[in-house]
Amino acid sequence: MPVPMASRRRERVVEVIAYDRSGKRHILTNADMGYSYRHSAAADDLIFTSAVFEGESASRETIEAAHGRGATAPRDRTADS
Repeated sequence: MPVPMASRRRERVVEVIAYDRSGKRHILTNADMGYSYRHSAAADDLIFTSAVFEGESASRETIEAAHGRGATAPRDRTADS
């Protein structure tokens, strides 16, 4: 059975890009983020603009099963796609 996505997301972070209030760019690694339950060690004044995640290869069926999607998920493009 796949591990729930929420519990794995923080483990997949490679790096995040953030800016402080003076405009200085910060590149933070997963270790720099110091993740714990509903918390990170990142400074409160940082504004996060992007993140790079490590992915893994899987079939479409495996991905849909892991995310609870299947026959009920829309197959056509929608207004939010």
